[in-house]
Amino acid sequence: QVDVLAADTGGMLLTNNVTDLTIGTVTGAAGTPFEVTVSGVTTDGSDFKLTNSGRLSVQQMINAATGNIFLDVTGPLTQTAQGAMVAQGAGIANSSQVLLDAANDFDVFAADTMGLLVLNDTDDLIIGTVVVAAGTASEISASGIRTSNNDAKLTTGDDLGITAAMELGTGNGLLSVSGSLSQATDGVINAAGLGLMVDGPTVLDAANDVDEIAASGGTDVLMFRDVDDLSISSVRVAAGTAFEMMVSGIDSVNQDIKLVVGGDLVVQDAVSFANGTLFLDVSGDVSQLDSGTVSGAGLGFMLDGNLTWTANNDLDIVAGSSGGTFLLNDQDDLSVGTVTFASGTPLEMSAAGVITADAD
Repeated sequence: QVDVLAADTGGMLLTNNVTDLTIGTVTGAAGTPFEVTVSGVTTDGSDFKLTNSGRLSVQQMINAATGNIFLDVTGPLTQTAQGAMVAQGAGIANSSQVLLDAANDFDVFAADTMGLLVLNDTDDLIIGTVVVAAGTASEISASGIRTSNNDAKLTTGDDLGITAAMELGTGNGLLSVSGSLSQATDGVINAAGLGLMVDGPTVLDAANDVDEIAASGGTDVLMFRDVDDLSISSVRVAAGTAFEMMVSGIDSVNQDIKLVVGGDLVVQDAVSFANGTLFLDVSGDVSQLDSGTVSGAGLGFMLDGNLTWTANNDLDIVAGSSGGTFLLNDQDDLSVGTVTFASGTPLEMSAAGVITADAD
């Protein structure tokens, strides 16, 4: 039982503590010729596993370099700006909340928490599987992200790849990514809402299941697949906290957007893509609220159901096929022509003319 922990070791470090704990600075034999001070935790590339029954405050750096970190913490897990963590992989098991917003640098991250999850990483990051103390009696692992119906906000300084599932239940997720955003087949996202703030291309083509989506920024393409009903709406995370953030509708400049929806699609908030293209592949009906205007260069569609857009939309070209009625209101000039999504890429898809399968 200790209050402050600091360590500098050349091998694996396994520690258990039963009270609130701070990763800080410890000085021994103060004021004597034998005085020595250790700050933070350094493992020289070996794994570090900490089990703590209370809260954990990381106030000095944890540096495992090429090793992995696993923090099994009962209480809140927080850090100060000086408490950044560096490791090949970081795994979290937590019964409260995880607020890690310092300049952390992980290659792989995984967490299972009962509360809000906030993570900041300075460069590339993979949501994957992290194993600590592999092959020993103390081996422990975590995979993907699970928040027990709470929100998750992830910020990365470069690319984000999702290779293991993000299970947020009725919680919302917000991904703020300075690079590209991608996912593997196993990296599905299940959440009430998903907000995207991505500077680069976004390709989320797994069997995702979210109720609401919102996105801003981005270049090249935004591709998202959802297995059932989906609304383009507003997504807020960490409401009432210092980490609160909200994204509404879809707002991009020259980005091509493709939504593949296994049920109905409702546009509740505005969708704007300027010189880009919006391509809708929808198994159900497509509708919009008056607030859900759609504006951009081209609309392409492949619909099994009806499309009913009566708001003040502003499109230049429309093309596609519908299994039901097709009703589109546009406030100025509109052409029926050819619309292409992600031209010149493996995701390319085109539609020409308008076909309504004997419907109106």
